[in-house]
Amino acid sequence: MIPDKSIDFVFSFDSLVHVSREIVETYLGQLTEKLKDDGAGFIHHSNLGEYAPSIAERLPRRARKLLTKTKILEQDHQRARDMTAELFRSFCAAHGLKCVCQELVNWRGRRLIDCFTTFAGAGFQQTGAGDVLRNANFMREAQLIAIGRKRTAEAKVAKLELRWRCAKTSCSRRCDRRRSALACTYTLTCTLHFQARCKCKRTCRCK
Repeated sequence: MIPDKSIDFVFSFDSLVHVSREIVETYLGQLTEKLKDDGAGFIHHSNLGEYAPSIAERLPRRARKLLTKTKILEQDHQRARDMTAELFRSFCAAHGLKCVCQELVNWRGRRLIDCFTTFAGAGFQQTGAGDVLRNANFMREAQLIAIGRKRTAEAKVAKLELRWRCAKTSCSRRCDRRRSALACTYTLTCTLHFQARCKCKRTCRCK
Protein backbone atom coordinates (compact mmCIF):
# COMPACT_ATOMS: atom_id res chain seq x y z
CA MET A 1 0.00 0.00 0.00
CA ILE A 2 1.43 3.36 -1.04
CA PRO A 3 1.13 5.97 1.76
CA ASP A 4 -0.85 9.13 1.04
CA LYS A 5 1.07 12.27 0.04
CA SER A 6 4.27 10.27 -0.56
CA ILE A 7 4.81 10.45 -4.34
CA ASP A 8 6.93 13.19 -5.91
CA PHE A 9 6.34 12.41 -9.59
CA VAL A 10 4.11 10.15 -11.71
CA PHE A 11 4.64 9.30 -15.38
CA SER A 12 2.65 7.46 -18.04
CA PHE A 13 3.45 7.27 -21.76
CA ASP A 14 1.64 5.44 -24.58
CA SER A 15 -0.58 3.50 -22.18
CA LEU A 16 -3.50 5.63 -20.97
CA VAL A 17 -4.17 6.76 -24.55
CA HIS A 18 -6.24 3.58 -24.94
CA VAL A 19 -8.49 3.89 -21.87
CA SER A 20 -11.84 5.61 -21.49
CA ARG A 21 -12.53 8.90 -19.71
CA GLU A 22 -13.91 7.08 -16.65
CA ILE A 23 -10.63 5.22 -16.11
CA VAL A 24 -8.57 8.38 -16.56
CA GLU A 25 -10.70 10.20 -14.00
CA THR A 26 -10.36 7.28 -11.57
CA TYR A 27 -6.57 7.43 -11.89
CA LEU A 28 -6.54 11.17 -11.23
CA GLY A 29 -8.76 10.72 -8.18
CA GLN A 30 -6.30 8.21 -6.70
CA LEU A 31 -3.28 10.34 -7.65
CA THR A 32 -4.78 13.27 -5.74
CA GLU A 33 -4.47 11.24 -2.54
CA LYS A 34 -0.98 9.81 -3.23
CA LEU A 35 0.75 12.82 -4.80
CA LYS A 36 2.54 15.31 -2.57
CA ASP A 37 1.15 18.84 -2.51
CA ASP A 38 4.15 20.06 -4.50
CA GLY A 39 4.42 16.86 -6.57
CA ALA A 40 3.96 16.70 -10.33
CA GLY A 41 2.88 14.31 -13.05
CA PHE A 42 3.10 13.72 -16.81
CA ILE A 43 0.39 11.71 -18.56
CA HIS A 44 0.08 10.85 -22.24
CA HIS A 45 -3.63 10.47 -23.02
CA SER A 46 -6.05 10.53 -25.95
CA ASN A 47 -7.47 13.62 -27.61
CA LEU A 48 -9.40 11.73 -30.29
CA GLY A 49 -12.68 12.89 -28.78
CA GLU A 50 -11.97 16.36 -30.18
CA TYR A 51 -12.75 14.95 -33.62
CA ALA A 52 -15.90 13.07 -32.55
CA PRO A 53 -18.31 15.62 -34.11
CA SER A 54 -16.72 15.12 -37.55
CA ILE A 55 -18.67 13.27 -40.24
CA ALA A 56 -15.96 10.61 -40.56
CA GLU A 57 -16.19 9.70 -36.87
CA ARG A 58 -19.98 9.32 -37.11
CA LEU A 59 -19.76 6.72 -39.86
CA PRO A 60 -20.52 3.06 -39.01
CA ARG A 61 -17.53 1.11 -37.76
CA ARG A 62 -17.31 -1.13 -40.83
CA ALA A 63 -17.41 1.88 -43.14
CA ARG A 64 -14.66 3.62 -41.16
CA LYS A 65 -12.56 0.46 -41.24
CA LEU A 66 -12.92 0.15 -45.02
CA LEU A 67 -12.08 3.82 -45.62
CA THR A 68 -9.08 3.54 -43.29
CA LYS A 69 -7.85 0.44 -45.12
CA THR A 70 -8.00 2.32 -48.41
CA LYS A 71 -6.16 5.24 -46.72
CA ILE A 72 -9.02 7.66 -47.29
CA LEU A 73 -9.29 8.11 -43.53
CA GLU A 74 -6.42 8.22 -41.04
CA GLN A 75 -6.00 5.48 -38.46
CA ASP A 76 -6.99 6.27 -34.88
CA HIS A 77 -4.40 3.83 -33.44
CA GLN A 78 -6.97 2.52 -30.94
CA ARG A 79 -7.16 5.83 -29.10
CA ALA A 80 -10.05 6.35 -26.68
CA ARG A 81 -12.84 8.12 -28.57
CA ASP A 82 -14.41 9.75 -25.52
CA MET A 83 -11.29 11.44 -24.14
CA THR A 84 -10.04 14.99 -24.86
CA ALA A 85 -7.49 17.46 -23.50
CA GLU A 86 -10.31 19.69 -22.27
CA LEU A 87 -11.82 16.81 -20.28
CA PHE A 88 -8.46 16.14 -18.62
CA ARG A 89 -8.29 19.78 -17.52
CA SER A 90 -11.77 19.54 -16.03
CA PHE A 91 -10.81 16.32 -14.19
CA CYS A 92 -7.77 18.05 -12.70
CA ALA A 93 -9.90 20.95 -11.48
CA ALA A 94 -12.50 18.59 -10.00
CA HIS A 95 -9.89 16.66 -8.01
CA GLY A 96 -7.87 19.65 -6.77
CA LEU A 97 -4.95 19.24 -9.19
CA LYS A 98 -3.41 22.01 -11.28
CA CYS A 99 -3.05 21.57 -15.03
CA VAL A 100 0.33 23.18 -15.75
CA CYS A 101 0.47 22.74 -19.54
CA GLN A 102 -0.79 20.56 -22.38
CA GLU A 103 0.71 19.74 -25.76
CA LEU A 104 -1.62 18.34 -28.42
CA VAL A 105 0.36 16.25 -30.90
CA ASN A 106 -0.19 14.20 -34.03
CA TRP A 107 0.51 10.47 -34.05
CA ARG A 108 1.44 9.04 -37.47
CA GLY A 109 -1.03 11.34 -39.16
CA ARG A 110 -2.19 14.93 -39.37
CA ARG A 111 -4.82 14.98 -36.63
CA LEU A 112 -3.79 15.93 -33.09
CA ILE A 113 -5.21 12.77 -31.53
CA ASP A 114 -2.79 12.62 -28.57
CA CYS A 115 -2.07 14.96 -25.68
CA PHE A 116 0.80 15.31 -23.20
CA THR A 117 -0.47 16.85 -19.97
CA THR A 118 1.75 18.07 -17.14
CA PHE A 119 -0.08 18.60 -13.87
CA ALA A 120 0.82 19.25 -10.23
CA GLY A 121 -0.53 19.07 -6.70
CA ALA A 122 -2.50 21.77 -4.93
CA GLY A 123 0.65 23.26 -3.37
CA PHE A 124 2.30 23.97 -6.71
CA GLN A 125 2.85 27.68 -7.29
CA GLN A 126 1.51 28.49 -10.75
CA THR A 127 1.11 31.92 -12.34
CA GLY A 128 -1.65 32.22 -14.91
CA ALA A 129 -3.62 29.56 -16.70
CA GLY A 130 -1.96 26.45 -18.11
CA ASP A 131 -0.69 26.75 -21.67
CA VAL A 132 -2.23 24.61 -24.42
CA LEU A 133 0.12 24.05 -27.35
CA ARG A 134 -0.88 22.53 -30.70
CA ASN A 135 2.07 20.74 -32.30
CA ALA A 136 1.30 19.25 -35.71
CA ASN A 137 4.99 18.48 -36.34
CA PHE A 138 5.55 16.14 -33.39
CA MET A 139 6.15 12.99 -35.48
CA ARG A 140 8.61 14.86 -37.70
CA GLU A 141 10.47 16.12 -34.62
CA ALA A 142 10.57 12.60 -33.17
CA GLN A 143 11.94 11.28 -36.47
CA LEU A 144 14.72 13.89 -36.51
CA ILE A 145 15.66 12.99 -32.93
CA ALA A 146 15.80 9.29 -33.86
CA ILE A 147 17.99 10.05 -36.89
CA GLY A 148 20.32 12.14 -34.72
CA ARG A 149 20.66 9.34 -32.16
CA LYS A 150 21.34 6.79 -34.91
CA ARG A 151 24.08 8.96 -36.38
CA THR A 152 25.61 9.50 -32.95
CA ALA A 153 25.64 5.74 -32.33
CA GLU A 154 27.18 5.08 -35.75
CA ALA A 155 29.88 7.68 -35.06
CA LYS A 156 30.71 6.00 -31.72
CA VAL A 157 30.99 2.58 -33.39
CA ALA A 158 33.23 4.01 -36.12
CA LYS A 159 35.44 5.63 -33.47
CA LEU A 160 35.75 2.36 -31.54
CA GLU A 161 36.63 0.45 -34.71
CA LEU A 162 39.30 3.03 -35.54
CA ARG A 163 40.80 2.78 -32.03
CA TRP A 164 40.82 -1.01 -32.30
CA ARG A 165 42.66 -0.91 -35.66
CA CYS A 166 45.18 1.59 -34.27
CA ALA A 167 45.74 -0.60 -31.20
CA LYS A 168 46.19 -3.72 -33.33
CA THR A 169 48.71 -2.02 -35.64
CA SER A 170 50.66 -0.56 -32.71
CA CYS A 171 50.81 -3.91 -30.94
CA SER A 172 52.04 -5.73 -34.08
CA ARG A 173 54.89 -3.25 -34.57
CA ARG A 174 56.06 -3.71 -30.98
CA CYS A 175 56.08 -7.47 -31.40
CA ASP A 176 58.16 -7.22 -34.59
CA ARG A 177 60.72 -5.12 -32.79
CA ARG A 178 61.09 -7.78 -30.07
CA ARG A 179 62.15 -10.65 -32.43
CA SER A 180 58.65 -11.95 -32.33
CA ALA A 181 58.55 -15.37 -33.86
CA LEU A 182 55.71 -15.88 -31.42
CA ALA A 183 52.20 -15.36 -32.67
CA CYS A 184 50.43 -12.26 -31.41
CA THR A 185 46.96 -12.82 -29.97
CA TYR A 186 44.46 -10.13 -29.24
CA THR A 187 41.92 -10.18 -26.48
CA LEU A 188 39.30 -7.54 -27.11
CA THR A 189 37.32 -6.07 -24.26
CA CYS A 190 34.46 -3.85 -25.49
CA THR A 191 33.12 -1.34 -23.02
CA LEU A 192 33.96 2.18 -24.02
CA HIS A 193 37.41 1.23 -25.32
CA PHE A 194 39.36 -1.76 -26.65
CA GLN A 195 42.47 -3.32 -25.11
CA ALA A 196 44.98 -5.33 -27.11
CA ARG A 197 47.20 -7.77 -25.20
CA CYS A 198 50.29 -9.24 -26.83
CA LYS A 199 51.78 -12.60 -25.73
CA CYS A 200 55.49 -11.93 -26.13
CA LYS A 201 58.14 -11.22 -23.46
CA ARG A 202 56.23 -8.18 -22.32
CA THR A 203 52.55 -7.28 -22.39
CA CYS A 204 51.54 -4.12 -24.17
CA ARG A 205 48.20 -2.41 -23.65
CA CYS A 206 47.11 -0.16 -26.47
CA LYS A 207 44.11 2.15 -26.13
